[in-house]
Amino acid sequence: HTYWDTLNFVLKNNDLFAQGKIVLDKKFIGNNALRFGTEYWYNKYDFNYNSFQKTLTENYISTFAETDIYITRRLALQAGLRFENSSLLDKSDIAPRASLAYKFAPKNQLSASYGIFYQKPENMYLVQNEKMGFTKASHYILTYIYQGQKTMLRAETYYKNYKDLVKIWPAYDNQGDGYAKGFDLYWRDNNKTINGVDYWVTYSYIDSKRNYLNFPTSLQPNFVANHTFNLVVKKYFSSISTGISPTFNFASGRPYYNLLLTNPTDANYKITDQGKSKQYQMLNISAYHLMKIGKGFGVLYASMSNVLNRDNVFGYQYSVNGMNKMPILPTAKRFYFVALFISWGVDRSQDTINGNL
Repeated sequence: HTYWDTLNFVLKNNDLFAQGKIVLDKKFIGNNALRFGTEYWYNKYDFNYNSFQKTLTENYISTFAETDIYITRRLALQAGLRFENSSLLDKSDIAPRASLAYKFAPKNQLSASYGIFYQKPENMYLVQNEKMGFTKASHYILTYIYQGQKTMLRAETYYKNYKDLVKIWPAYDNQGDGYAKGFDLYWRDNNKTINGVDYWVTYSYIDSKRNYLNFPTSLQPNFVANHTFNLVVKKYFSSISTGISPTFNFASGRPYYNLLLTNPTDANYKITDQGKSKQYQMLNISAYHLMKIGKGFGVLYASMSNVLNRDNVFGYQYSVNGMNKMPILPTAKRFYFVALFISWGVDRSQDTINGNL
């Protein structure tokens, strides 16, 4: 059923949402713990598009139980089970999750995690077929952590398998699938290598493909960048009560596609154009100055984004017939921000230096 009509366009949606949650926690000897709880939310969604009208009413209930068990002083297990029921989908599911952590040496820990996660399709798809099922993701994660006195290293590798993803052509159903695999690295050095300098570096690699929505086959989603890198540096000059923090963000190009249905009887959309956007690079800088203002404490803060004035492109938008495309650009190439924060009765200088403000 296709109801999209660009003539006499009238769109009106009303979304009512209410939520309640209860969690109980019991501690036992040796840091062992048991938690269980329940959650309920009500959602009424009225969708009106031209002559097409649809109302979705959801009563969602979930209950969970999980436990922390210290098997030995170095080995800990966290295991849980979650039950979910959707009155709108008329479906229920049970999601097991578990994590095992082993501290094999001082300051070193290795952990393995597994979990199943379910998610209800968005209302914009359920107005077409409200009896679709939950989408499913299975996570497999291996993590290593080194926690020194002033340094920290975190390395994580993962594999995620997606099933029952939403497809919108040739029918609205749960025939989609996909995967994501990769690793994340995080390193932080707080005043150890360089005196007075706190910095952290992150790098992520991801390989992901999905066959969902109107994709004709398994493709890399346009929100996925294979490589991302971030660097944050903080330096505080105590002699002048001033701190400075430059940051740099990098992401490899993301894919873009123009998917067209050239004939309503076609089984799949066709890729009429595709490519990758250029690399994303952003250098920002911020600074703050601590001061006394009468009996109050003040922080003068200033920041500037995109110091190098780089033209970043996030992808492309296409005309209806696919003959023209326009780059997706930020609302502004550069932002400036200047502010004065004043507080009375509490000296927040240490929070500011530590980055909590």
